[in-house]
Amino acid sequence: MKDVARRAFASARTRAMRSRLLGPEDRDRLRGAPSAASLAAALRALGLPPDGPEQTEAALRRRLFADAAALARSWPVGRGLLLALARLDEVENLKLGLGARALSLPPAAWVPRWRDLGELAALPLACLRDSASLREAAQSLARTPYAAIAEEVLRVHGSADGQIGLAVDRWASRRLLDEAARLPPDDADATELVRMLVRERDLDALLRVVAAFGVPPDQAAAATALLRFEAPAEELRALAGWSVARGPIFPLLPRPLRWLAEGAADPDGALLALRTARARACDRTFIGAPFHLSQAVALVLLREAEVRAATALVLAHGDEAAAAAALRALAGSAMRP
Repeated sequence: MKDVARRAFASARTRAMRSRLLGPEDRDRLRGAPSAASLAAALRALGLPPDGPEQTEAALRRRLFADAAALARSWPVGRGLLLALARLDEVENLKLGLGARALSLPPAAWVPRWRDLGELAALPLACLRDSASLREAAQSLARTPYAAIAEEVLRVHGSADGQIGLAVDRWASRRLLDEAARLPPDDADATELVRMLVRERDLDALLRVVAAFGVPPDQAAAATALLRFEAPAEELRALAGWSVARGPIFPLLPRPLRWLAEGAADPDGALLALRTARARACDRTFIGAPFHLSQAVALVLLREAEVRAATALVLAHGDEAAAAAALRALAGSAMRP
């Protein structure tokens, strides 16, 4: 009975937070601003700083982290999963710092891009900033949640910056899946939202990162955390080797993705379809059975997508060429058309 009461309170709190997400009317307000002054006024009306996209992004990330922390305190289950979702931003910090140590970059070249997670932070900047080498950085992370992946990076990938990013992203996806596996059966919808996200991350690794860093197609499956168990290796190899000359990409997509991205011509189209499907699944959690953790997971996912969407709109203001990319960034958010 106590658990039901806590879920009821957490669900009500989550729904109240959802009402503060930026929506289609806010999208139109930002897109329709005719001048820099009117854009600044629109941002102020949304409670956001008008000083540029970097400040907008930082403010939106603070909203994401504050909501995630409140949700993790409120829900009687899923604390580890909610924190792991919010700390995907910290995973970006880890990739940034380890890559900088591998390349011996000075702090001034990368520290300004560090994301401040506030009370959610589990990765001290000093561990990476003050290390003289990749080995020293890995050793300094021994008492953090990132000790295992830092040791793997040091042992397996050395100074290969692209491989470091792939390894860290795969580890982060596995962590999400592990946390979701700990949920009770009643929270299966939350698990499915996580699996949708991980499939997107896997597809992005196959279609973008693997190609960017010259990973051979026959090794592509190793870059994935979930699709490697859901599709034959030869399918993933063929997908990793896709090119425009081979025609539309959607027939090559693994079965769990093909029906969601039917007709997709290229990687952008496939990822856009998947993000849109995930956003719709997030919306459905708020009209289904109450008191389920899927609502909290959905809110964190929508908040994260909001960061990218609103920042893209600010960046694209006055730039027609960037406007199309900004519209694609809306796909996973509550701001989408």
